[in-house]
Amino acid sequence: MAFNIVSLRYAKALIELSNEQHLTDAVYADMQEMQNLLMESYELRNFLTTPQVDDKTKSRLINKLFTAHFQELTIKFLTLLIRKGRSKLVIYIVHQFVELYREQNGIVQAIIKTAVNMPDNMKQQIIAKVRQATGKNRIELQEHIDKNLLGGFILYYAGNCYDASVKHNLDKMKNVLG
Repeated sequence: MAFNIVSLRYAKALIELSNEQHLTDAVYADMQEMQNLLMESYELRNFLTTPQVDDKTKSRLINKLFTAHFQELTIKFLTLLIRKGRSKLVIYIVHQFVELYREQNGIVQAIIKTAVNMPDNMKQQIIAKVRQATGKNRIELQEHIDKNLLGGFILYYAGNCYDASVKHNLDKMKNVLG
């Protein structure tokens, strides 16, 4: 649990600094990209967390990989974390920052799982329904393709789950029919 407290402190410090420098939106975009990279790349996660790689090597790689794409503030922050021996916490700090930003800006994240890509008009309808249910205007919709779904969708937002998948409906019918 101590890593939660430490990661939250670092995330709060970064959001305060990015607010002061009027870079919050740009740093948020960097943190979202970093979060995606960390989730998709076992190699990057392993590289940052392994004690066998020294901090200078980690900092050099971060600079080489991200300097052209990320804000200078983001790069400095990531290298500071490494220098302070906090590279194992990067994934948690990035997540905390993203959550703090969303809270600060009234953004609701919605995740939808479907068997195939949804048409844009359907995505807009989902966003409108989440907007109506939460009372929030800013909705970030992430679409995930799940080939295990027969059809329909599963929607997660603000601690809620709405399962409109074919499998779920078939299970409900099975229970009713006994």
